[in-house]
Amino acid sequence: MPVVGHPDVPPRAGRQARVIGELLVVAVVVLTSVACGSPEASAPASATGITSEEAARVAPLPPVSLRVVASAGRVLLSWPATGEDVARYRCLRRPALTGGWVPVSAVTGAEHSCRDDHPSAGRSVYGVQAVTGYGVASTITESLPITVR
Repeated sequence: MPVVGHPDVPPRAGRQARVIGELLVVAVVVLTSVACGSPEASAPASATGITSEEAARVAPLPPVSLRVVASAGRVLLSWPATGEDVARYRCLRRPALTGGWVPVSAVTGAEHSCRDDHPSAGRSVYGVQAVTGYGVASTITESLPITVR
């Protein structure tokens, strides 16, 4: 295959190769612009492709598990990080059989444990949920019922 700029290649062939190369570059730019639209009109709002307003409505993933231990009149809760940008975790308690959730405490997104210093006597279920900076909460990860004496 002849090499452009080589003494055996006529100058005209070298110019033709350069023109073809320039046309290919122009064609790629045009096709990219047509396929993607103008950069201003179609640039994604973020790496995920959603706007900050849409992201504000997306609930974070809940913790995958919750460990609850009753000890010395207190209940300790711990869970693994969700791997998401969480502003805080909300710790909750409810009676084992019926009743609504009662807030126990809230900790920062960097913390993965909390303590109930005033647990209700009897059987309770504990829960934890992740909360974004926009206040959108995950579903509640529940513990098995635990008896506090």
